[in-house]
Amino acid sequence: HEYGHLLYDLQEDYVQEHPLQDEALEARMIDLMVRLMQASDAPPEQFERLGLLAVTNP
Repeated sequence: HEYGHLLYDLQEDYVQEHPLQDEALEARMIDLMVRLMQASDAPPEQFERLGLLAVTNP
C-alpha cells in the first residue's frame, strides 16, 4: 500500500500527527481487521482496497 499501515493513539495524538511504530501491534490490528471483515463477508475488493490482499491470500 502506498502509505503503509498507519496506526495512531487517538487518546494521546488525536490530530494524528505521529504514527505508532510497533510492528507487533500493527500485525495484531491487521489480524483483527481481517477476522472482522471475513466474519462480515466483506467482498475481496475491500481487502484489496485496504492493502490486505496479501494477508488474506497467502
